[in-house]
Amino acid sequence: METVINQDAVKALANSLTEPAQQTSEAGRKEYVRITWTDKKDPVMHDCFFAFGDDQFHAGLKRFGLEDGFKDGSIKIKSAGMGLYGTQEGLDRYFSDLRDITKANREEIREKCTPQDVYNVEYVNYECMYDWDGDQNAIERVVFWFGEDAARKILRRGFNAPIEGVLERLRKQ
Repeated sequence: METVINQDAVKALANSLTEPAQQTSEAGRKEYVRITWTDKKDPVMHDCFFAFGDDQFHAGLKRFGLEDGFKDGSIKIKSAGMGLYGTQEGLDRYFSDLRDITKANREEIREKCTPQDVYNVEYVNYECMYDWDGDQNAIERVVFWFGEDAARKILRRGFNAPIEGVLERLRKQ
């Protein structure tokens, strides 16, 4: 049996290893962890809270002094999904804070980290080596911080779906 080697694939791989976007460093990975986890900034909770059961829901109402207004109907509590509840004003302020933090983090991550740094950290964080979706979660974080073009240049680990298939699935989410 004759082994056939796709020369174009070999050249593409060799070129991808020398492109600047493929460079990664321990410092870049540490910076990414610091920005996203160690020094993580959380939005301020203004009349909103996370609750995953009745006890937590009522504790959240009590914490922000919303209990009486909720009981008599003068205060409307809305669900934003994912266990987040609050007044409309509280939720609006929460998401505004979250957008500001994300914008600041995006600028810092783009300045101090490479897309490859993000991929390498998130590949392990999401345990992509065990995931049926391969490295989709790691690619998703690269797309979030750097965009699709950067994700196409990532040196990927393991056996994964072709990058265009992953990007197409992400666009549909």
